[in-house]
Amino acid sequence: MQFYPPDKFDAVFTTNHGSQLVASIGENRIPLAKVGETVVLHAECKAWKDSCVMISGGELKAVPASKTN
Repeated sequence: MQFYPPDKFDAVFTTNHGSQLVASIGENRIPLAKVGETVVLHAECKAWKDSCVMISGGELKAVPASKTN
């Protein structure tokens, strides 16, 4: 699956030797996801082509870790 970030981000890249996905807006860096982290991708289906789902208006959110006793 290919995921294209919203236009508000200047760039999206990995840090920490590829273990974290980060976006930048100007000088600000916004962490998006880390390796091993569960995330939810909420998006609108734009089309279906060549066995690929094309999405738009998506949002990536980390799922909070469940609490253990």
